[in-house]
Amino acid sequence: MFWAKVRNFEREFALFCGAKHNIGLGNGLNALHMILRTLRIGTGDEVIVPANTFIATWLALAVSYAGAKVVPIEPNNETYNIDFKCIESAISSRTRAINELFTTSLKVTGGFSTN
Repeated sequence: MFWAKVRNFEREFALFCGAKHNIGLGNGLNALHMILRTLRIGTGDEVIVPANTFIATWLALAVSYAGAKVVPIEPNNETYNIDFKCIESAISSRTRAINELFTTSLKVTGGFSTN
């Protein structure tokens, strides 16, 4: 019974978003894990993240799932978002993504991007 409700919600939400599919997940850690697997990010890869992000971001990248190296960037003192001026110097040949996920920012400016 419960799974039928979940499947129904997934279908309705996909229609609402104009997407072909939607997958309901249990939490943000699972969502980040799904994103990283979809992008084939893993051992030997680097992902730039805000130093002040929620712990699930680091767990998904480095400890629990992907095996990627976390490259933390300090936040901008005015917005508390990742400081974009510091990103370029942190990019290496092994950088696969920049996770701009924020939990304490004052102004939302983006999402998850890949190179």
